[in-house]
Amino acid sequence: GAIWLVTDITEQRAAEEKLAQTLNELGIIFQNASIGIVHLVNRRFMHVNKTFEAISGYSAAELLGESTRKVYVSDGVYASFEPIYAALAAGQSVVRVDAPLCKPDRSEVICELTGSLVDPRNPAIGSIWLYQDITEQRASEEKLARTLSELDLIFNNANVGIAFLANRRFVRVNRKYETMFGWSASELIGQGDTRKFYASDEIWERVLEAVRELPGDEILRMDMEMRRADGSDILCEGVCSYVDPSDRRKGNIWLISDV
Repeated sequence: GAIWLVTDITEQRAAEEKLAQTLNELGIIFQNASIGIVHLVNRRFMHVNKTFEAISGYSAAELLGESTRKVYVSDGVYASFEPIYAALAAGQSVVRVDAPLCKPDRSEVICELTGSLVDPRNPAIGSIWLYQDITEQRASEEKLARTLSELDLIFNNANVGIAFLANRRFVRVNRKYETMFGWSASELIGQGDTRKFYASDEIWERVLEAVRELPGDEILRMDMEMRRADGSDILCEGVCSYVDPSDRRKGNIWLISDV
């Protein structure tokens, strides 16, 4: 005869099937994530997803087992990660850094990287890194910075006085405005008593009324006598418009010419 030992493995089998399903779902997420995901051990690629292949320009077959140096633009960039890995090993849970990658065609991609250890208790298992391509974002930021710098140059070197006001208080003035009226920017910014900048109550009230009645999408032009810091009067042409016609709370801008 035979002796059979029968063990109920229903729960074990269910747990194994659930684990397999979870791993399968994680695999689907890994491969179809909209950001690059890599698993590194000793700074060598163990796993990469499709998005990272697209970002780096290398296939998984070209990356697996290779050093991360392969995808960075220089030895210097690769070396810059040494203190970052040291921070992770010392217990920092997450690190973030921007770094330039170099594709096989030598074109560069700027990425924002977020890294963490798979298991802080066992650094040998490696780290997981998320790569977000921010090349276009960085280019837009640099273009915006250049535009603002150019506008600032124009603002400060314009041959007319320019003043931004919000709630009848000075927010910003250019150099020409300072020299025209003898007030420094530091004396004007935040100043809400605009009466003293006009030659009379009548002119001041006329200007206030004209601005109040100005439709948001139109431009006001008027001649007015204004007063310098030394008490002398100056005849000016003022051109006023709202910064944002749809929201008067954002204030208005004045262009002032000495006529």
